Amino acid sequence: MTGERATSRSHPFLEPSVPAIVILVLGRLFLAGAFVASQSEGANLGDDVARFHEIAHTEGTPWQDFDVEYAPLEAIVIELVGRGTLAYTGRAIVVLAVFADLTAAAAIGFGWGRSAAGRYLLLGLPLLTFIYFRLDAVPVALAASGLALAKRDREVQGGISLAAGILMKFWPVVVAPALILQRRRRAFTAAAVSTVIGLTAWVTFAGLSGASQVTTFRGATGWHVESVIGSVVWVVTGADAVIEQGAARVGTVPGALLAALAVCAVLTEVAIWSRARSFGGDPVGAPSVTSVAALLMFSPLFSPQYALWLTPFVAVAVAEGAGRSLALPGAAVVFITGVISAMRIVQTALSVDVQQMLLLVRNGAVIGVVVWWFVASGRTSTISADATLARRLTADR
Repeated sequence: MTGERATSRSHPFLEPSVPAIVILVLGRLFLAGAFVASQSEGANLGDDVARFHEIAHTEGTPWQDFDVEYAPLEAIVIELVGRGTLAYTGRAIVVLAVFADLTAAAAIGFGWGRSAAGRYLLLGLPLLTFIYFRLDAVPVALAASGLALAKRDREVQGGISLAAGILMKFWPVVVAPALILQRRRRAFTAAAVSTVIGLTAWVTFAGLSGASQVTTFRGATGWHVESVIGSVVWVVTGADAVIEQGAARVGTVPGALLAALAVCAVLTEVAIWSRARSFGGDPVGAPSVTSVAALLMFSPLFSPQYALWLTPFVAVAVAEGAGRSLALPGAAVVFITGVISAMRIVQTALSVDVQQMLLLVRNGAVIGVVVWWFVASGRTSTISADATLARRLTADR
């Protein structure tokens, strides 16, 4: 708390006041209410709402009789919220998403204090134009709740919550090593066992083809133009983007390259968490920001809602001297993603050149997070080693 207060005095905007937090919460509730009221059968409710409704109303068994690109727990939620009319599906998604968003803020407040919760709410503002029409706030809430519960000595509950987040969207697996660094081994064990049980049950039900449908997004073969690599391919080749499995894509991702990217992602994650052992700050802060950014960096798909994944960890990292400089490009990823989405809403004919420029800047920030982590953590390791050597020399004397 002392360190956070010192930081807040020098940077007052990093510690939102209670009235500001209340306004941020009420603003979300008002916006969600407006979104619920706007859901009608004749309205354009967005691609995700339509897709969820389609899945829930398709005859047969998901993954077996028809392809589904969603992980097991998210598919279950989709089946539940999509059973009614299209408008009902839209309303249900908005209500669930805003509840999850506020739950994530409450979890961050429970684990890291009111200021961190306020920062999370502030960071998410640019994404509010679209995030309540998707379910990505749910795994964010589950992951944040799991880490917060573990921090507060409710390790088994925390591990199960984190496992639920993994079964909802898979990406929270990359922040699970934070539990090991925090010496929350019971939480990590609970998360690992729960995840294995859940995945085993899913594979038994859906078969290996289900996992393939999720990891390839129903067999999509192109680079998403918003992905880190895809945006460069889009600019360099000058190819026209085509809609494939609900996303604008260019070119083709060779199978061997996709496998190589997966290997690179795993090796990078290992390197990030190996470095984090000598990091002096909270592993839920800068190391987790970097871990999620690395996942996004190697992914052939980067939908706008993925930017929300960074927000809980940036909110924690901002308060720490060691993680504050790294949190800046993380926050930039979120902000620019929100700007791109807002410009598309206001100006549907947004020029290709402007989109490409903004995507390259945003994706450059993603890379910047990862690069800066290795630079900054290397300095931290050197300082820590020098301090350890100094203490030993003093002791010898």
